[in-house]
Amino acid sequence: MTLHQPAAEDGLLTVDEAARFLRISRAKAYGMAQTGELPTVRMGRSVRIRRDRLAAWLDERSTR
Repeated sequence: MTLHQPAAEDGLLTVDEAARFLRISRAKAYGMAQTGELPTVRMGRSVRIRRDRLAAWLDERSTR
């Protein structure tokens, strides 16, 4: 891995990337991240969402 690879390639998504993936607005995604509804990882002032945790989060909310 090089330092120039985007975060999405190493299993981390920005909140904007997660919003696009979930097809929700950027504001909604940031609100969900702020309230803890989305599983986030804080690194200083940066907020990231682990791709595997987002998949698990979706699985938990899926209707069968």
